[in-house]
Amino acid sequence: MKKYIIVFLVAAGICSCTTQKFDSASAKDSTAATAKTNDTIRIANEELEYEVIIIDPGFNSWLTSRAKPRNFYNQEFLETRNRVWVNEWNSRSMQQERYRGMYEMRIDYEPRIN
Repeated sequence: MKKYIIVFLVAAGICSCTTQKFDSASAKDSTAATAKTNDTIRIANEELEYEVIIIDPGFNSWLTSRAKPRNFYNQEFLETRNRVWVNEWNSRSMQQERYRGMYEMRIDYEPRIN
């Protein structure tokens, strides 16, 4: 009888250890409300004279889930990664019969320009 009581107490102890209940419906509503209010992002640099405007309802949630803080990656890493992407883009832009106009222009990348 003692064994049954001990087993029952251990089972009750394990069952009582649960996490907090999470209401996924309210989380989805708050995420949707945030996406609706902030669906346009403007990235600009007046010194370099460029401006990027992103109009996408899901971009904010995507960006916050993947963004790293400024200076997380060093300059050399970013230049190497950029060089690979530009080479791939230029390779695809030369294969018009395969990609059918998706890559219309080449990128003239100058790695010496900071």
